[in-house]
Amino acid sequence: MFLNRQVLRYCPWGSLRILVEFYRPPADLYADLGESEIDIGEKGAKCELIYTNRYQDLHVAALAFEHPSVDFYESRRRIKLRLKLSFVVGEREVLARIYEGKWEPFLRKTPTGLIPGLILGSYSCPADLPLDRPVLLRVSVVEADQDLKHEMGDARIVVWRRASM
Repeated sequence: MFLNRQVLRYCPWGSLRILVEFYRPPADLYADLGESEIDIGEKGAKCELIYTNRYQDLHVAALAFEHPSVDFYESRRRIKLRLKLSFVVGEREVLARIYEGKWEPFLRKTPTGLIPGLILGSYSCPADLPLDRPVLLRVSVVEADQDLKHEMGDARIVVWRRASM
């Protein structure tokens, strides 16, 4: 497993990384890198989390919900929420984006069950953010959405590595 982990961390050949990811992935490949609660019903609410990217390729920042409604996928059309995400490495803001509107819904399996939510956006490691260095993610609510909070429950910002396949 040590060699597989090294291939996924440092190998420049994407096709070899995909083979390792498919046939013998390390146990922590898709584990959450960090998470923090945020009040999406309050304008100006903020949260921060510190994490480290362990592997190359795509990573996602997502909004996970405590108790989604039955019509979770229909609720996408009514989302008014706007979030600003700032990724800071050292003292420098490396990546900053405002997310609104077109978010991809997800249903993710974890040891505690299925977690639904919305993928806010993705970034590539190491092209956008570095590997093996602490990243501070600052999230702020630009425009709150009380209806979404009432319908879906408490929210958390979660970051993980996305599958390459």
